[in-house]
Amino acid sequence: MLEILLTSDDVARVTVMSTYGPLTELIFSLAVLTGKRGVRYGAWTQDLSPVARQAGFALSSLVASPVPLDLISLISPSASMEAGIEGILETSAAEMRAELDAAMPIVTTVPPSWITDLPARLSARRELGRNLAVYYDNALGPRWSRLRAHLDAQAAGYARTLARDGVHAFLQTLHPDMRWSPPALTVNRPGRANRLMAGGRGMVIVPTVFAQGVEVFTSVARPDEPIVVLVPALRSVEDARAIWSAGSLPPSRALAALLGETRAAALDVISEGCTTTELARRLGISPATASHHATVLRSAGLIKTERQGPAVLHTVTPLGTQLLEGR
Repeated sequence: MLEILLTSDDVARVTVMSTYGPLTELIFSLAVLTGKRGVRYGAWTQDLSPVARQAGFALSSLVASPVPLDLISLISPSASMEAGIEGILETSAAEMRAELDAAMPIVTTVPPSWITDLPARLSARRELGRNLAVYYDNALGPRWSRLRAHLDAQAAGYARTLARDGVHAFLQTLHPDMRWSPPALTVNRPGRANRLMAGGRGMVIVPTVFAQGVEVFTSVARPDEPIVVLVPALRSVEDARAIWSAGSLPPSRALAALLGETRAAALDVISEGCTTTELARRLGISPATASHHATVLRSAGLIKTERQGPAVLHTVTPLGTQLLEGR
C-alpha cells in the first residue's frame, strides 16, 4: 500500500499526459513477456517473432525483482524510441548513481554487472541502447501507432473528466486500485506500506498499455519533478482486441494512392515518433528527401514537428492517425 500525500498546490497541479513514451511501454512489456500475464496480452505474445522473444529475454534483468535501477524515473517522457535511448545515454553518471544508491539498501540479490556498470561506462549504455532498439523494432514498433491511438483516446477521456467534474471526482474514479480521500491518494499495490510526500511538485497521470497495475515513479536525482502515476489502459478484453486483432497493417492502397507510396510509408513510420534521420533510415532514402516528405505531411496537418536539441522529432496528428486507420 502506498499513500501519496497531496497539498492544495499538488491538487491544483494534477495534469494528464497521453504517454510517457515507447521506452516506458517497452519496459513494462518485458514484465508481460517474462512473467505472469492475463488474456489481455495473449494475442500480442503469440504473434512475437523468435527475434523479439530472444531480445526480450536478454533484457529481462531490467524487470527482474528487485531491480536497482529505475530507468523510467531517470528519463524524461519521450515521443520516440530513439529519443528515449538518447535520454539514457545523456543521463549523467551522478543521476544514475543516485538511483542505484537509493535502491541498493532494499536489494537482496546481486544485480547483473551490466546494470551496475551503466553509470560509469558509456559503452554499457550504448550496448543497452542497441538491445532496446532491436527489441522495440520487433516487438512494439509494428504496433505502436495503434498503441498510441488507444493511449491518446484514454488520455482524452481523462482530460474530459478532469475538466467537467474537477480533480476530486477525477481521482476518485480513476482506477479501482486507487482511493482518493483528501489529502491522501492511496494506491493498492503489493509490497511494504510506505508514504510519499508530494510537497507541491504536482502529479501527472499517464495511461499505459503494458502496466498491469498502477505504478508510481519519482526521480531521486530530480526531486522537484512531478510524481508520475501510470495507470493501466487495458481495462477489458475488448480494449485488448481493439489493439491486437488488427495487427500491424501497411499503409492502405487508398492512402498510398492519395499520398504516394513513399509519403504514405513516411506517415506510417512517423506514427511511431521519429527524427528525420531515423525516418530516412527506415525508408531507405536520403535525409534531404525525408525532410521534404516531412515538410509536405506537416503542411497538410498530418504530422507535427518539434525540435529536441540538435534534432527534430516528428509525431503524427489526430488527423494523420485517422488516415492511417482508414477513417
